[in-house]
Amino acid sequence: MTDTTREIRLASRPDGEPAPDNFELAEAPLPEPAVGEVFAREVGGYVASGELRYRETVVDGIERMPEAFIGLLRGDNTGKMLVRVGPDPS
Repeated sequence: MTDTTREIRLASRPDGEPAPDNFELAEAPLPEPAVGEVFAREVGGYVASGELRYRETVVDGIERMPEAFIGLLRGDNTGKMLVRVGPDPS
């Protein structure tokens, strides 16, 4: 497990419409887990090894984000509701 996370940060205040140059990708240290988050770290190894599986709803495309959000509010999702906006970088 990694001790850092990737974040998209505002690099500069946009003049008008935001552009990609206004953002930057940065790595940041993971904070210590709160009491309720310890479970996720303990179970993560089982999920990674395939011993424990979970289900999630994945919607492809940022253009379908409003549809996904409405579905989340209606309870149409199974487990997490994710919007995939591009290929997995790893």
